[in-house]
Amino acid sequence: MHHTLELLNRAVAKADSERELSRALGLKPTTLSSARSRGHLSPTVAALVAARLGEDELYWTAIAGLESEKANPHREKLIRRMLRKS
Repeated sequence: MHHTLELLNRAVAKADSERELSRALGLKPTTLSSARSRGHLSPTVAALVAARLGEDELYWTAIAGLESEKANPHREKLIRRMLRKS
């Protein structure tokens, strides 16, 4: 699992709903659904979700930061490098 939406899906599966997970993380009720429509979590939200799941917060913050960048060869190279280290 290496995409923030996959991380979100795992967290939602352990919660009553996406809305309830948002509240549990101290976020607005629509924050996670907005992130889902954008296609990725922000670095801050990724860290909060990772912490709730007991995952590496720094790793997920970095993945979220890379996902939020516009696609370019450097970004793709960094993502591949991160995925190999996980």
